[in-house]
Amino acid sequence: MVRGNMAGRRIEIRMLGRFEVSIDGRPIPETSWRRRRAADLVKLLALAPHHRLTREQVMESFWPDLEPNSAAANLRKAGFHARQALGLPEGVVHVGEVVVLGRGLDIVTDADEFVRVAQSALVNGDRVASRHATTLYSGELLPDDRYASWCSRERDLLANLYLRVLERGELWGRIVEVEPTHERAHQKIIAGYLEKRDRVAALRQFEELRVALRDELGVVPDGVSTGLYEDALALDAPDTPTPAERARALLAWGVVHWERHDIEEAKRTATAARALAIDAGLGRELAEASELLGLIAYAQGRWREVFGREFIESIRKTPTMAEFLFDAHMCMSEFALSEVDGLREVGNLAETILAASRDVESEQGAALGLLLRGEVALLGGGDPSLALEYLNEAARLHAGATSLTGETLALARIAQTEAVAGDKSSAVRRFRTALELAQDSAVKKHLLPFVYGGLLGVLDEGSALLAVDEAEEAIADLDICDPCSMPFRVGAIHACVASGEMQRAKSYLADAERVSRMWSAGPWHAAIAEARAAIAASDGGDTGTIVRLLYEAATGYETSSRPREALRCRQAAESLA
Repeated sequence: MVRGNMAGRRIEIRMLGRFEVSIDGRPIPETSWRRRRAADLVKLLALAPHHRLTREQVMESFWPDLEPNSAAANLRKAGFHARQALGLPEGVVHVGEVVVLGRGLDIVTDADEFVRVAQSALVNGDRVASRHATTLYSGELLPDDRYASWCSRERDLLANLYLRVLERGELWGRIVEVEPTHERAHQKIIAGYLEKRDRVAALRQFEELRVALRDELGVVPDGVSTGLYEDALALDAPDTPTPAERARALLAWGVVHWERHDIEEAKRTATAARALAIDAGLGRELAEASELLGLIAYAQGRWREVFGREFIESIRKTPTMAEFLFDAHMCMSEFALSEVDGLREVGNLAETILAASRDVESEQGAALGLLLRGEVALLGGGDPSLALEYLNEAARLHAGATSLTGETLALARIAQTEAVAGDKSSAVRRFRTALELAQDSAVKKHLLPFVYGGLLGVLDEGSALLAVDEAEEAIADLDICDPCSMPFRVGAIHACVASGEMQRAKSYLADAERVSRMWSAGPWHAAIAEARAAIAASDGGDTGTIVRLLYEAATGYETSSRPREALRCRQAAESLA
Protein backbone atom coordinates (compact mmCIF):
# COMPACT_ATOMS: atom_id res chain seq x y z
CA MET A 1 0.00 0.00 0.00
CA VAL A 2 1.11 3.59 -0.63
CA ARG A 3 2.12 5.31 2.61
CA GLY A 4 3.06 8.81 3.67
CA ASN A 5 6.55 9.69 4.88
CA MET A 6 5.48 10.43 8.49
CA ALA A 7 5.46 7.67 11.09
CA GLY A 8 2.59 7.31 13.55
CA ARG A 9 -1.08 6.48 13.42
CA ARG A 10 -2.55 5.35 10.14
CA ILE A 11 -5.73 6.32 8.30
CA GLU A 12 -6.89 3.80 5.70
CA ILE A 13 -9.53 5.04 3.26
CA ARG A 14 -11.45 2.85 0.89
CA MET A 15 -13.18 4.63 -2.01
CA LEU A 16 -13.44 2.00 -4.77
CA GLY A 17 -16.81 0.28 -4.61
CA ARG A 18 -17.75 1.96 -1.32
CA PHE A 19 -16.57 4.54 1.20
CA GLU A 20 -15.01 3.30 4.42
CA VAL A 21 -12.43 4.75 6.81
CA SER A 22 -10.34 2.85 9.35
CA ILE A 23 -8.06 4.28 12.02
CA ASP A 24 -5.21 1.90 12.93
CA GLY A 25 -7.27 -0.98 11.57
CA ARG A 26 -10.45 0.02 13.41
CA PRO A 27 -13.35 0.83 11.02
CA ILE A 28 -15.29 3.99 11.73
CA PRO A 29 -19.03 3.18 11.90
CA GLU A 30 -21.20 4.67 9.15
CA THR A 31 -23.30 6.34 11.84
CA SER A 32 -20.31 8.55 12.69
CA TRP A 33 -20.73 10.36 9.37
CA ARG A 34 -23.93 12.15 10.35
CA ARG A 35 -22.87 15.30 8.49
CA ARG A 36 -22.58 14.65 4.75
CA ARG A 37 -20.11 17.47 4.12
CA ALA A 38 -17.77 16.05 6.78
CA ALA A 39 -17.50 12.80 4.81
CA ASP A 40 -17.28 14.72 1.53
CA LEU A 41 -14.36 16.75 2.87
CA VAL A 42 -12.45 13.61 3.83
CA LYS A 43 -13.14 12.07 0.41
CA LEU A 44 -12.07 15.21 -1.45
CA LEU A 45 -8.80 15.46 0.47
CA ALA A 46 -8.16 11.72 0.12
CA LEU A 47 -8.31 12.15 -3.67
CA ALA A 48 -6.08 15.25 -3.72
CA PRO A 49 -2.32 15.11 -4.36
CA HIS A 50 -0.54 14.68 -1.03
CA HIS A 51 -4.03 14.84 0.56
CA ARG A 52 -4.12 18.62 0.76
CA LEU A 53 -5.90 21.47 -1.03
CA THR A 54 -6.12 25.22 -0.63
CA ARG A 55 -9.14 26.64 1.15
CA GLU A 56 -10.27 28.23 -2.12
CA GLN A 57 -10.13 24.89 -3.94
CA VAL A 58 -12.30 23.21 -1.30
CA MET A 59 -14.82 26.05 -1.18
CA GLU A 60 -15.05 26.16 -4.98
CA SER A 61 -15.67 22.38 -5.06
CA PHE A 62 -18.50 22.41 -2.52
CA TRP A 63 -19.96 25.93 -2.39
CA PRO A 64 -19.16 27.71 -5.66
CA ASP A 65 -22.22 29.97 -5.46
CA LEU A 66 -21.76 31.21 -1.87
CA GLU A 67 -20.07 34.39 -0.75
CA PRO A 68 -16.49 33.72 0.53
CA ASN A 69 -17.40 34.34 4.17
CA SER A 70 -20.34 31.93 4.07
CA ALA A 71 -18.29 29.29 2.26
CA ALA A 72 -15.46 29.68 4.80
CA ALA A 73 -17.92 29.18 7.67
CA ASN A 74 -19.24 26.01 6.03
CA LEU A 75 -15.68 24.74 5.60
CA ARG A 76 -14.90 25.30 9.29
CA LYS A 77 -18.04 23.35 10.27
CA ALA A 78 -17.24 20.50 7.88
CA GLY A 79 -13.69 20.29 9.27
CA PHE A 80 -14.95 20.24 12.85
CA HIS A 81 -17.41 17.41 12.19
CA ALA A 82 -14.80 15.49 10.17
CA ARG A 83 -12.40 15.57 13.15
CA GLN A 84 -15.19 14.36 15.40
CA ALA A 85 -16.03 11.46 13.07
CA LEU A 86 -12.38 10.47 12.72
CA GLY A 87 -11.73 10.87 16.44
CA LEU A 88 -8.45 12.61 15.64
CA PRO A 89 -7.60 16.25 16.36
CA GLU A 90 -5.17 16.14 13.41
CA GLY A 91 -7.75 14.47 11.17
CA VAL A 92 -8.50 17.64 9.15
CA VAL A 93 -6.49 20.76 9.95
CA HIS A 94 -5.82 24.18 8.44
CA VAL A 95 -2.19 25.07 7.84
CA GLY A 96 -2.26 28.64 6.72
CA GLU A 97 -4.40 28.70 3.56
CA VAL A 98 -4.12 24.92 3.08
CA VAL A 99 -6.53 22.22 4.31
CA VAL A 100 -4.69 19.01 5.20
CA LEU A 101 -6.00 15.48 5.82
CA GLY A 102 -4.25 13.65 8.69
CA ARG A 103 -1.28 15.98 9.17
CA GLY A 104 1.68 13.93 10.35
CA LEU A 105 -0.22 10.65 9.96
CA ASP A 106 0.21 7.73 7.60
CA ILE A 107 -2.50 8.01 4.86
CA VAL A 108 -3.38 4.95 2.81
CA THR A 109 -6.04 4.85 0.06
CA ASP A 110 -7.08 1.99 -2.20
CA ALA A 111 -7.30 4.42 -5.14
CA ASP A 112 -3.62 5.39 -4.73
CA GLU A 113 -2.59 1.74 -4.52
CA PHE A 114 -4.52 0.82 -7.66
CA VAL A 115 -3.02 3.74 -9.62
CA ARG A 116 0.52 2.85 -8.54
CA VAL A 117 0.26 -0.83 -9.52
CA ALA A 118 -1.70 -0.20 -12.71
CA GLN A 119 0.63 2.48 -14.05
CA SER A 120 3.69 0.32 -13.32
CA ALA A 121 2.11 -2.63 -15.18
CA LEU A 122 1.28 -0.46 -18.20
CA VAL A 123 4.74 1.11 -18.35
CA ASN A 124 6.37 -2.32 -18.27
CA GLY A 125 3.82 -3.90 -20.62
CA ASP A 126 3.41 -6.70 -18.10
CA ARG A 127 0.33 -8.87 -18.79
CA VAL A 128 0.47 -10.69 -15.43
CA ALA A 129 0.98 -7.47 -13.46
CA SER A 130 -1.92 -5.89 -15.34
CA ARG A 131 -4.18 -8.74 -14.34
CA HIS A 132 -3.07 -8.30 -10.73
CA ALA A 133 -3.84 -4.57 -10.95
CA THR A 134 -7.41 -5.30 -12.00
CA THR A 135 -7.99 -7.15 -8.71
CA LEU A 136 -7.30 -3.91 -6.82
CA TYR A 137 -10.16 -2.11 -8.58
CA SER A 138 -13.10 -3.24 -6.47
CA GLY A 139 -15.67 -0.95 -8.07
CA GLU A 140 -16.21 2.56 -9.39
CA LEU A 141 -14.98 5.46 -7.32
CA LEU A 142 -17.40 6.58 -4.59
CA PRO A 143 -20.59 5.11 -6.11
CA ASP A 144 -22.78 6.95 -3.60
CA ASP A 145 -21.47 10.23 -5.05
CA ARG A 146 -21.96 9.24 -8.69
CA TYR A 147 -23.44 12.62 -9.65
CA ALA A 148 -21.14 14.83 -7.59
CA SER A 149 -19.07 17.08 -9.83
CA TRP A 150 -16.16 17.32 -7.38
CA CYS A 151 -15.14 13.70 -7.96
CA SER A 152 -16.34 13.09 -11.52
CA ARG A 153 -12.94 13.71 -13.13
CA GLU A 154 -11.15 11.30 -10.79
CA ARG A 155 -13.88 8.69 -11.33
CA ASP A 156 -13.45 8.86 -15.10
CA LEU A 157 -9.65 8.70 -14.86
CA LEU A 158 -9.74 5.62 -12.64
CA ALA A 159 -12.36 3.89 -14.80
CA ASN A 160 -10.26 4.55 -17.90
CA LEU A 161 -7.13 3.24 -16.17
CA TYR A 162 -9.05 0.09 -15.19
CA LEU A 163 -10.10 -0.43 -18.81
CA ARG A 164 -6.49 -0.04 -19.96
CA VAL A 165 -5.16 -2.70 -17.59
CA LEU A 166 -8.01 -5.01 -18.59
CA GLU A 167 -6.91 -4.56 -22.20
CA ARG A 168 -3.23 -5.09 -21.33
CA GLY A 169 -4.23 -8.16 -19.34
CA GLU A 170 -6.31 -9.40 -22.30
CA LEU A 171 -9.32 -9.89 -20.06
CA TRP A 172 -11.78 -9.48 -22.93
CA GLY A 173 -14.80 -10.94 -21.14
CA ARG A 174 -14.50 -8.52 -18.25
CA ILE A 175 -14.05 -5.63 -20.69
CA VAL A 176 -17.42 -6.23 -22.36
CA GLU A 177 -19.03 -6.46 -18.93
CA VAL A 178 -17.95 -2.89 -18.10
CA GLU A 179 -17.94 -1.55 -21.68
CA PRO A 180 -20.50 -3.46 -23.79
CA THR A 181 -19.67 -1.43 -26.92
CA HIS A 182 -15.94 -2.27 -26.85
CA GLU A 183 -15.81 -3.80 -30.32
CA ARG A 184 -12.22 -5.06 -30.21
CA ALA A 185 -12.96 -7.06 -27.06
CA HIS A 186 -15.97 -8.67 -28.71
CA GLN A 187 -13.84 -9.47 -31.75
CA LYS A 188 -11.23 -11.19 -29.58
CA ILE A 189 -13.91 -13.26 -27.88
CA ILE A 190 -15.48 -14.26 -31.21
CA ALA A 191 -12.06 -15.20 -32.59
CA GLY A 192 -11.47 -17.36 -29.52
CA TYR A 193 -14.73 -19.20 -30.08
CA LEU A 194 -13.81 -19.73 -33.73
CA GLU A 195 -10.51 -21.31 -32.69
CA LYS A 196 -12.51 -23.71 -30.53
CA ARG A 197 -14.89 -24.29 -33.47
CA ASP A 198 -17.81 -23.17 -31.29
CA ARG A 199 -20.09 -21.64 -33.91
CA VAL A 200 -23.08 -21.09 -31.61
CA ALA A 201 -21.07 -19.14 -29.04
CA ALA A 202 -19.42 -17.03 -31.76
CA LEU A 203 -22.77 -16.12 -33.31
CA ARG A 204 -24.24 -15.32 -29.90
CA GLN A 205 -21.31 -13.02 -29.09
CA PHE A 206 -21.73 -11.17 -32.38
CA GLU A 207 -25.43 -10.67 -31.65
CA GLU A 208 -24.55 -9.18 -28.24
CA LEU A 209 -22.16 -6.77 -29.97
CA ARG A 210 -24.70 -5.82 -32.64
CA VAL A 211 -27.41 -5.07 -30.08
CA ALA A 212 -25.04 -3.09 -27.82
CA LEU A 213 -23.78 -0.93 -30.68
CA ARG A 214 -27.30 -0.34 -31.98
CA ASP A 215 -28.90 0.45 -28.63
CA GLU A 216 -26.13 2.54 -27.08
CA LEU A 217 -24.38 4.19 -30.02
CA GLY A 218 -26.78 3.84 -32.93
CA VAL A 219 -24.08 2.28 -35.14
CA VAL A 220 -23.41 -1.12 -36.69
CA PRO A 221 -20.51 -3.57 -36.29
CA ASP A 222 -17.48 -2.78 -38.45
CA GLY A 223 -16.20 -4.89 -41.31
CA VAL A 224 -13.88 -6.90 -39.06
CA SER A 225 -16.73 -7.96 -36.79
CA THR A 226 -19.02 -8.79 -39.69
CA GLY A 227 -16.22 -10.75 -41.32
CA LEU A 228 -15.83 -12.82 -38.16
CA TYR A 229 -19.57 -13.45 -38.22
CA GLU A 230 -19.32 -14.72 -41.79
CA ASP A 231 -16.39 -16.93 -40.76
CA ALA A 232 -18.62 -18.41 -38.05
CA LEU A 233 -21.36 -19.14 -40.56
CA ALA A 234 -18.85 -20.77 -42.92
CA LEU A 235 -17.18 -22.75 -40.15
CA ASP A 236 -16.87 -26.46 -40.85
CA ALA A 237 -18.50 -27.47 -37.59
CA PRO A 238 -20.86 -30.31 -36.61
CA ASP A 239 -23.84 -27.94 -36.51
CA THR A 240 -25.04 -25.89 -39.47
CA PRO A 241 -26.15 -22.25 -39.33
CA THR A 242 -29.89 -21.76 -39.16
CA PRO A 243 -31.73 -19.68 -41.76
CA ALA A 244 -32.19 -16.99 -39.11
CA GLU A 245 -28.44 -16.88 -38.46
CA ARG A 246 -27.68 -16.63 -42.18
CA ALA A 247 -30.31 -13.90 -42.60
CA ARG A 248 -28.92 -11.90 -39.70
CA ALA A 249 -25.41 -12.17 -41.16
CA LEU A 250 -26.66 -10.81 -44.47
CA LEU A 251 -28.51 -8.00 -42.70
CA ALA A 252 -25.49 -7.04 -40.65
CA TRP A 253 -23.38 -6.88 -43.80
CA GLY A 254 -26.08 -4.94 -45.62
CA VAL A 255 -26.35 -2.33 -42.86
CA VAL A 256 -22.56 -1.92 -42.81
CA HIS A 257 -22.64 -1.12 -46.53
CA TRP A 258 -25.64 1.21 -46.10
CA GLU A 259 -23.69 3.16 -43.48
CA ARG A 260 -20.77 3.31 -45.92
CA HIS A 261 -23.11 4.59 -48.68
CA ASP A 262 -22.42 1.51 -50.80
CA ILE A 263 -26.05 1.38 -51.92
CA GLU A 264 -25.79 -1.44 -54.46
CA GLU A 265 -24.08 -3.88 -52.08
CA ALA A 266 -26.53 -2.96 -49.30
CA LYS A 267 -29.43 -3.61 -51.68
CA ARG A 268 -27.97 -6.93 -52.84
CA THR A 269 -27.50 -8.33 -49.33
CA ALA A 270 -30.84 -6.98 -48.05
CA THR A 271 -32.62 -8.58 -51.02
CA ALA A 272 -30.93 -11.91 -50.29
CA ALA A 273 -31.88 -11.64 -46.59
CA ARG A 274 -35.49 -10.83 -47.53
CA ALA A 275 -35.75 -13.87 -49.82
CA LEU A 276 -34.27 -16.12 -47.15
CA ALA A 277 -36.66 -14.71 -44.52
CA ILE A 278 -39.70 -15.28 -46.74
CA ASP A 279 -38.67 -18.88 -47.53
CA ALA A 280 -38.09 -19.66 -43.84
CA GLY A 281 -41.06 -17.69 -42.49
CA LEU A 282 -38.85 -15.36 -40.42
CA GLY A 283 -40.98 -12.35 -39.52
CA ARG A 284 -38.41 -10.32 -37.63
CA GLU A 285 -35.72 -10.81 -40.26
CA LEU A 286 -38.20 -10.01 -43.03
CA ALA A 287 -39.11 -6.75 -41.29
CA GLU A 288 -35.45 -5.74 -40.90
CA ALA A 289 -34.60 -6.61 -44.51
CA SER A 290 -37.66 -4.77 -45.80
CA GLU A 291 -36.87 -1.73 -43.68
CA LEU A 292 -33.37 -1.56 -45.15
CA LEU A 293 -34.73 -1.98 -48.67
CA GLY A 294 -37.29 0.73 -47.91
CA LEU A 295 -34.56 3.14 -46.82
CA ILE A 296 -32.64 2.42 -49.99
CA ALA A 297 -35.76 2.91 -52.12
CA TYR A 298 -36.56 6.19 -50.35
CA ALA A 299 -33.04 7.44 -50.95
CA GLN A 300 -33.51 6.65 -54.64
CA GLY A 301 -36.97 8.28 -54.79
CA ARG A 302 -38.71 4.93 -55.42
CA TRP A 303 -40.25 4.08 -52.03
CA ARG A 304 -43.95 4.21 -53.01
CA GLU A 305 -43.35 1.99 -56.00
CA VAL A 306 -41.17 -0.52 -54.10
CA PHE A 307 -43.40 -0.79 -51.02
CA GLY A 308 -46.58 -1.04 -53.08
CA ARG A 309 -45.11 -3.85 -55.17
CA GLU A 310 -43.75 -5.75 -52.15
CA PHE A 311 -46.92 -5.44 -50.10
CA ILE A 312 -49.19 -6.49 -52.97
CA GLU A 313 -46.93 -9.43 -53.72
CA SER A 314 -47.07 -10.41 -50.06
CA ILE A 315 -50.87 -10.35 -49.72
CA ARG A 316 -51.05 -12.49 -52.87
CA LYS A 317 -48.33 -15.06 -52.12
CA THR A 318 -47.31 -14.88 -48.43
CA PRO A 319 -50.21 -13.21 -46.55
CA THR A 320 -48.90 -14.29 -43.16
CA MET A 321 -45.84 -12.07 -43.71
CA ALA A 322 -47.73 -8.93 -44.78
CA GLU A 323 -47.95 -7.72 -41.17
CA PHE A 324 -44.16 -7.69 -40.86
CA LEU A 325 -43.85 -5.74 -44.10
CA PHE A 326 -46.06 -2.97 -42.74
CA ASP A 327 -44.06 -2.91 -39.50
CA ALA A 328 -40.94 -2.36 -41.58
CA HIS A 329 -42.45 0.43 -43.68
CA MET A 330 -44.71 2.17 -41.13
CA CYS A 331 -42.09 4.86 -40.44
CA MET A 332 -41.57 5.55 -44.13
CA SER A 333 -45.30 5.83 -44.83
CA GLU A 334 -45.58 8.48 -42.10
CA PHE A 335 -42.44 10.18 -43.41
CA ALA A 336 -44.00 10.25 -46.88
CA LEU A 337 -47.18 11.86 -45.55
CA SER A 338 -45.03 14.76 -44.32
CA GLU A 339 -43.52 15.52 -47.71
CA VAL A 340 -44.82 18.60 -49.54
CA ASP A 341 -46.70 16.40 -52.01
CA GLY A 342 -47.08 13.54 -49.54
CA LEU A 343 -50.86 13.41 -49.29
CA ARG A 344 -51.29 12.96 -53.02
CA GLU A 345 -48.54 10.33 -53.26
CA VAL A 346 -49.76 8.29 -50.28
CA GLY A 347 -53.35 8.66 -51.49
CA ASN A 348 -52.36 7.07 -54.81
CA LEU A 349 -50.58 4.27 -52.94
CA ALA A 350 -53.70 3.65 -50.84
CA GLU A 351 -55.89 3.24 -53.92
CA THR A 352 -53.35 0.90 -55.56
CA ILE A 353 -53.31 -1.33 -52.46
CA LEU A 354 -57.11 -1.29 -52.15
CA ALA A 355 -57.55 -2.31 -55.79
CA ALA A 356 -55.12 -5.20 -55.41
CA SER A 357 -56.80 -6.25 -52.15
CA ARG A 358 -60.18 -6.49 -53.84
CA ASP A 359 -58.68 -8.74 -56.52
CA VAL A 360 -57.43 -11.28 -53.97
CA GLU A 361 -60.04 -10.54 -51.25
CA SER A 362 -57.31 -9.64 -48.74
CA GLU A 363 -58.49 -8.14 -45.46
CA GLN A 364 -54.89 -7.28 -44.58
CA GLY A 365 -54.55 -5.29 -47.77
CA ALA A 366 -57.90 -3.58 -47.21
CA ALA A 367 -56.86 -2.70 -43.65
CA LEU A 368 -53.71 -0.92 -44.80
CA GLY A 369 -55.36 0.74 -47.79
CA LEU A 370 -58.18 2.12 -45.66
CA LEU A 371 -55.74 3.28 -42.99
CA LEU A 372 -53.71 5.25 -45.55
CA ARG A 373 -56.87 6.59 -47.17
CA GLY A 374 -58.19 7.69 -43.76
CA GLU A 375 -54.92 9.42 -42.89
CA VAL A 376 -54.98 11.33 -46.15
CA ALA A 377 -58.60 12.38 -45.56
CA LEU A 378 -57.84 13.51 -42.00
CA LEU A 379 -54.63 15.41 -42.73
CA GLY A 380 -55.97 16.94 -45.92
CA GLY A 381 -58.73 18.73 -44.03
CA GLY A 382 -61.61 16.74 -45.47
CA ASP A 383 -64.87 15.71 -43.84
CA PRO A 384 -64.04 14.23 -40.40
CA SER A 385 -66.96 11.81 -40.62
CA LEU A 386 -65.55 10.34 -43.85
CA ALA A 387 -62.08 10.00 -42.33
CA LEU A 388 -63.65 8.27 -39.31
CA GLU A 389 -65.46 5.82 -41.58
CA TYR A 390 -62.21 4.74 -43.22
CA LEU A 391 -60.19 4.68 -40.00
CA ASN A 392 -62.76 2.77 -37.92
CA GLU A 393 -62.95 0.05 -40.55
CA ALA A 394 -59.13 -0.03 -40.76
CA ALA A 395 -58.88 -0.42 -36.97
CA ARG A 396 -61.42 -3.27 -37.05
CA LEU A 397 -59.62 -5.13 -39.82
CA HIS A 398 -56.17 -4.66 -38.25
CA ALA A 399 -57.48 -5.96 -34.91
CA GLY A 400 -58.92 -9.02 -36.67
CA ALA A 401 -55.56 -9.66 -38.31
CA THR A 402 -53.77 -9.12 -34.94
CA SER A 403 -51.68 -6.36 -36.50
CA LEU A 404 -50.74 -4.26 -33.47
CA THR A 405 -48.93 -1.64 -35.52
CA GLY A 406 -51.85 -1.03 -37.86
CA GLU A 407 -54.43 -1.06 -35.08
CA THR A 408 -52.39 1.34 -32.94
CA LEU A 409 -51.86 3.77 -35.79
CA ALA A 410 -55.54 3.62 -36.78
CA LEU A 411 -56.67 4.31 -33.20
CA ALA A 412 -54.30 7.27 -32.91
CA ARG A 413 -55.66 8.74 -36.14
CA ILE A 414 -59.26 8.12 -34.99
CA ALA A 415 -58.45 10.05 -31.82
CA GLN A 416 -57.09 12.96 -33.86
CA THR A 417 -60.23 12.95 -36.00
CA GLU A 418 -62.44 12.98 -32.89
CA ALA A 419 -60.47 15.95 -31.57
CA VAL A 420 -61.04 17.79 -34.85
CA ALA A 421 -64.77 17.06 -34.48
CA GLY A 422 -64.70 18.51 -30.95
CA ASP A 423 -64.89 15.31 -28.88
CA LYS A 424 -61.68 15.67 -26.91
CA SER A 425 -62.65 13.40 -24.01
CA SER A 426 -63.19 10.47 -26.40
CA ALA A 427 -59.93 11.37 -28.16
CA VAL A 428 -57.97 11.16 -24.91
CA ARG A 429 -59.43 7.72 -24.12
CA ARG A 430 -58.61 6.53 -27.62
CA PHE A 431 -55.03 7.78 -27.40
CA ARG A 432 -54.61 5.97 -24.07
CA THR A 433 -55.78 2.71 -25.66
CA ALA A 434 -53.34 3.26 -28.52
CA LEU A 435 -50.49 3.76 -26.04
CA GLU A 436 -51.29 0.44 -24.34
CA LEU A 437 -51.15 -1.33 -27.70
CA ALA A 438 -47.96 0.47 -28.72
CA GLN A 439 -46.14 -0.89 -25.67
CA ASP A 440 -46.56 -4.43 -27.04
CA SER A 441 -45.74 -3.58 -30.65
CA ALA A 442 -42.53 -4.67 -32.34
CA VAL A 443 -42.05 -1.07 -33.49
CA LYS A 444 -42.80 0.85 -30.30
CA LYS A 445 -39.76 3.08 -30.89
CA HIS A 446 -41.83 4.49 -33.77
CA LEU A 447 -45.31 4.30 -32.26
CA LEU A 448 -44.83 5.61 -28.73
CA PRO A 449 -43.50 9.09 -29.62
CA PHE A 450 -46.02 9.31 -32.46
CA VAL A 451 -49.01 8.54 -30.21
CA TYR A 452 -47.79 10.72 -27.34
CA GLY A 453 -47.48 13.59 -29.80
CA GLY A 454 -51.13 13.27 -30.74
CA LEU A 455 -52.17 13.01 -27.09
CA LEU A 456 -50.37 16.26 -26.21
CA GLY A 457 -52.47 18.07 -28.78
CA VAL A 458 -55.77 17.34 -27.01
CA LEU A 459 -54.84 17.74 -23.33
CA ASP A 460 -55.25 20.88 -21.26
CA GLU A 461 -52.22 22.86 -20.11
CA GLY A 462 -51.47 21.05 -16.83
CA SER A 463 -52.25 17.57 -18.12
CA ALA A 464 -50.12 18.11 -21.23
CA LEU A 465 -47.00 18.87 -19.19
CA LEU A 466 -47.57 15.76 -17.07
CA ALA A 467 -47.91 13.77 -20.30
CA VAL A 468 -44.55 15.15 -21.48
CA ASP A 469 -42.97 13.82 -18.26
CA GLU A 470 -44.72 10.49 -18.74
CA ALA A 471 -43.58 10.24 -22.36
CA GLU A 472 -39.98 11.07 -21.49
CA GLU A 473 -39.96 8.19 -19.00
CA ALA A 474 -41.66 5.80 -21.46
CA ILE A 475 -39.15 6.43 -24.26
CA ALA A 476 -36.04 6.94 -22.11
CA ASP A 477 -34.59 3.51 -22.90
CA LEU A 478 -35.66 3.44 -26.55
CA ASP A 479 -33.65 4.48 -29.57
CA ILE A 480 -36.69 6.37 -30.82
CA CYS A 481 -37.17 7.04 -34.51
CA ASP A 482 -36.42 10.67 -35.37
CA PRO A 483 -39.14 11.19 -38.02
CA CYS A 484 -41.79 9.48 -35.88
CA SER A 485 -40.74 11.60 -32.90
CA MET A 486 -41.71 14.88 -34.57
CA PRO A 487 -45.32 14.89 -33.28
CA PHE A 488 -44.04 14.46 -29.73
CA ARG A 489 -41.23 17.00 -30.01
CA VAL A 490 -43.51 19.67 -31.46
CA GLY A 491 -46.30 18.87 -29.00
CA ALA A 492 -43.83 19.10 -26.12
CA ILE A 493 -42.75 22.57 -27.25
CA HIS A 494 -46.29 23.90 -26.96
CA ALA A 495 -46.95 22.07 -23.66
CA CYS A 496 -43.80 23.54 -22.12
CA VAL A 497 -44.53 27.04 -23.44
CA ALA A 498 -48.06 26.90 -22.00
CA SER A 499 -46.63 25.96 -18.58
CA GLY A 500 -43.89 28.58 -18.66
CA GLU A 501 -41.01 26.09 -18.91
CA MET A 502 -39.23 28.06 -21.60
CA GLN A 503 -35.78 26.46 -21.41
CA ARG A 504 -37.34 23.05 -21.79
CA ALA A 505 -39.42 24.31 -24.71
CA LYS A 506 -36.33 25.71 -26.44
CA SER A 507 -34.50 22.40 -25.95
CA TYR A 508 -37.33 20.56 -27.67
CA LEU A 509 -37.35 23.20 -30.41
CA ALA A 510 -33.65 22.60 -31.09
CA ASP A 511 -34.30 18.85 -31.39
CA ALA A 512 -37.29 19.39 -33.66
CA GLU A 513 -35.33 21.77 -35.87
CA ARG A 514 -32.59 19.17 -36.25
CA VAL A 515 -35.03 16.41 -37.24
CA SER A 516 -37.05 18.67 -39.55
CA ARG A 517 -34.02 18.98 -41.83
CA MET A 518 -34.75 15.43 -42.98
CA TRP A 519 -37.46 17.01 -45.15
CA SER A 520 -36.58 19.73 -47.67
CA ALA A 521 -39.91 21.43 -46.93
CA GLY A 522 -43.42 20.47 -45.84
CA PRO A 523 -45.71 20.56 -42.83
CA TRP A 524 -43.00 20.00 -40.20
CA HIS A 525 -41.16 23.09 -41.39
CA ALA A 526 -44.42 24.99 -40.99
CA ALA A 527 -44.87 23.47 -37.51
CA ILE A 528 -41.39 24.69 -36.54
CA ALA A 529 -42.28 28.25 -37.61
CA GLU A 530 -45.48 28.05 -35.55
CA ALA A 531 -43.55 26.76 -32.53
CA ARG A 532 -41.02 29.59 -32.84
CA ALA A 533 -43.91 32.06 -32.86
CA ALA A 534 -45.30 30.51 -29.65
CA ILE A 535 -41.93 30.78 -27.92
CA ALA A 536 -41.43 34.37 -29.13
CA ALA A 537 -44.90 35.34 -27.88
CA SER A 538 -44.29 33.81 -24.45
CA ASP A 539 -40.89 35.53 -24.22
CA GLY A 540 -42.49 38.90 -24.99
CA GLY A 541 -40.91 39.06 -28.42
CA ASP A 542 -41.50 41.62 -31.14
CA THR A 543 -45.05 41.47 -32.51
CA GLY A 544 -43.81 41.89 -36.07
CA THR A 545 -41.57 38.84 -35.72
CA ILE A 546 -44.40 36.76 -34.27
CA VAL A 547 -46.77 37.75 -37.08
CA ARG A 548 -44.10 36.98 -39.71
CA LEU A 549 -43.53 33.50 -38.23
CA LEU A 550 -47.25 32.77 -38.15
CA TYR A 551 -47.70 33.81 -41.79
CA GLU A 552 -44.66 31.69 -42.69
CA ALA A 553 -46.29 28.72 -40.95
CA ALA A 554 -49.62 29.35 -42.67
CA THR A 555 -47.97 29.44 -46.08
CA GLY A 556 -46.05 26.23 -45.36
CA TYR A 557 -49.21 24.43 -44.27
CA GLU A 558 -51.11 25.65 -47.34
CA THR A 559 -48.36 24.45 -49.68
CA SER A 560 -48.52 21.04 -47.98
CA SER A 561 -52.34 20.82 -48.32
CA ARG A 562 -53.01 21.23 -44.58
CA PRO A 563 -55.88 23.77 -44.61
CA ARG A 564 -56.92 23.46 -40.94
CA GLU A 565 -53.45 24.26 -39.65
CA ALA A 566 -53.02 27.02 -42.22
CA LEU A 567 -56.28 28.68 -41.14
CA ARG A 568 -55.29 28.48 -37.46
CA CYS A 569 -51.97 30.23 -38.08
CA ARG A 570 -53.43 32.83 -40.45
CA GLN A 571 -56.18 33.77 -37.97
CA ALA A 572 -53.61 34.05 -35.15
CA ALA A 573 -51.43 36.31 -37.31
CA GLU A 574 -54.37 38.54 -38.30
CA SER A 575 -55.41 38.93 -34.67
CA LEU A 576 -51.99 40.44 -33.92
CA ALA A 577 -51.42 42.43 -37.11
